[in-house]
Amino acid sequence: MFNILREAKGLCYHCGFENISTTDFGIFRAKGVIEKSSEKESIKCIREIFDEIKINGVTLHELEMVKAYIRTGRIVQEQSTTAISNTMASLDILGFGYNHYLEREKRLEKISLKDIKNEAKEYLNNFSLCILG
Repeated sequence: MFNILREAKGLCYHCGFENISTTDFGIFRAKGVIEKSSEKESIKCIREIFDEIKINGVTLHELEMVKAYIRTGRIVQEQSTTAISNTMASLDILGFGYNHYLEREKRLEKISLKDIKNEAKEYLNNFSLCILG
């Protein structure tokens, strides 16, 4: 999204994409800091990016970059024993055990291009919009 919205089209100052999830629900969020004058074009472009992912999935390079990002995030998030214990306590409260924590890498590694495409088809359909500013 950054490469298209910001670098290729110059539509925003900053943009990003993230997911927030629990065991029951999740949110995929595309966000950007844009000029009012490029609002409609930016929204159209984000929808096109989602549609492209639903149709064609992502590339192997993109999938590997995301996996590396997740791995790096884990390292940063768990730099203290307090952070690690908070993570494990949260997993325990949600009904996951210590093995769930230990098997994170195995689960991440199993995610395939086909998985991404299937999930995108299922979940990138409900588009809600919130404009601040």
